[in-house]
Amino acid sequence: DIVMSDLHLDKNQVICIEISVPLYTKPKKQEGFSGVLLLRIDPEKYLYPLISSWPTPSLTEVIYLPIRKQALWIFTFTFLIIFVSGVFIYMLWRHQLVKSERDRKILLQHFDYLVQYANDIIILSDFKGNIYKVNDKAVSTYGYSRDEMLKLNIIQLSPPEIQSAFFHQLKLLSDNEEHLYETYHLRKNGERFPVEVSGRIIDIKGKRYFQGIIRDISDRKQVEKKLYEREQDLLCAQKLAHVGSWSYIPETGTSIWSEEMFHIWGLDPRDKAPIDMNLRK
Repeated sequence: DIVMSDLHLDKNQVICIEISVPLYTKPKKQEGFSGVLLLRIDPEKYLYPLISSWPTPSLTEVIYLPIRKQALWIFTFTFLIIFVSGVFIYMLWRHQLVKSERDRKILLQHFDYLVQYANDIIILSDFKGNIYKVNDKAVSTYGYSRDEMLKLNIIQLSPPEIQSAFFHQLKLLSDNEEHLYETYHLRKNGERFPVEVSGRIIDIKGKRYFQGIIRDISDRKQVEKKLYEREQDLLCAQKLAHVGSWSYIPETGTSIWSEEMFHIWGLDPRDKAPIDMNLRK
């Protein structure tokens, strides 16, 4: 049989491994022994390098290593493409967001400017009446400072005898989202003045607020009062002189009679004014 020796020192004190291979004339039957083949292996040349490089790559690793390297390269390249695309999309979205926010701030500043310097009074309050914002017109009309107004309840701007009506108007506003009505307000010095209130519900960050656009209609009321007084004077003069007056409106096909005109024709002033002027013929 083939025999391999252990590591040993030869006569020259060199480490070696020896392999003895018997030689036969008939190897298959191991007959006819003719000698021995002695092989010597230098461990430093063949064995130690093999041990130092252990484990050696298997055949599977040798085959799949290039594929794994290629797959890793493809994965890395794909990841970089996705990452760069993501960064680009994020930067584009961020740019649009910043632009939209900038445009929104410009719009709000423009809106605040319009509100602040509007010719009408503008007041923002919650549904408990706490005032959160007023414009310059409100400050100049009511006679309070801005800080004083922000400490008021909006109901304090109404005369005591009609304060209870404010919450009724607020209820109508809440049901209809907007509401137009006339009432009276008080200045800081106690002076009453007529106003027209255009109320609207606005939503700010999920909370509902009352925005009132208030117009001082003192001049309009004075004009209406003078017109009414003149109309009464005219009616009185017509009654004394037994003279009536009428007018015809072609656009609507209707006529307007004075009260004395009805009396002259013997008609009830509560009836509709007739168009036919030949009633008595």
